[in-house]
Amino acid sequence: MGESHKIDWICKLRFTQKFDFIGIQETRVSDFNSINVKGCWGSSNFDCDYVNPTGCSGGLISVWDPTIFCKSHSVYSRNFIATSRTWKGFPGTTTIVNIYGSQSIIEKRILWAKLLTLKRGLNGIWVFCGDFNAVRFASERVNSAFCDYTASDFNQFIAEAGLHEFNLGGRKYTFLRDDGLKLSKLDRFLVCQIFINVQPLTIVIALSREHSDRSPVLLKPSNTDFGPSPFRFFNSWLLNKDFNDVFESAWNSFQGYGTPDRYLLYKL
Repeated sequence: MGESHKIDWICKLRFTQKFDFIGIQETRVSDFNSINVKGCWGSSNFDCDYVNPTGCSGGLISVWDPTIFCKSHSVYSRNFIATSRTWKGFPGTTTIVNIYGSQSIIEKRILWAKLLTLKRGLNGIWVFCGDFNAVRFASERVNSAFCDYTASDFNQFIAEAGLHEFNLGGRKYTFLRDDGLKLSKLDRFLVCQIFINVQPLTIVIALSREHSDRSPVLLKPSNTDFGPSPFRFFNSWLLNKDFNDVFESAWNSFQGYGTPDRYLLYKL
């Protein structure tokens, strides 16, 4: 986060992908005030939470659009930031947890226990995102050691927390080492059942790495407006004896607006 080309890269992603919230892990900058958050966001219209790194590792920043998210409170830890807020278009309170997973097996277990306690203490919609430093299955690693204990603990946390994962598009792995010889899926989104009920058609995409050994992972809810439904006509309608009357009544009674082509579209 101390390098200008990475700031420019994040800003470009912000405008091309049009996201309203971003969670960044491993900032590795000891003083938050020296990070150009405004440059990442592309404007001064943002709010944020942060955790400084421990030594030369770690560090977290969550940044969001305050017109979309209205913050109520946050919980901070070395390995996560949990920000609760009202999210425009979603019912009740939503908590987004930006995570940078621990390295050791014991520390991971402590982190999963903390997150489980946190979730059980607050109702509403939950979204966990970031670098979990853990995989769920052996197929999520290539040319690197798979730990059964870590995967079992991680899957148990997901099950006990009632979380679900969308299929990852774009690419299969999110972390690259040794010029691509070692690949892992360490970065992901985990969401609660209420989120799925509200946004069942959500997609998750791993984007191009460019200036990192990680692929940015994008969660895109399904509340996109695709415009009016397309016009369809079935020949079987012509066999209905009332078709002409219904058609003429609808055609003659329509009151529309806009340019001629838009007027015809809405009329149909």
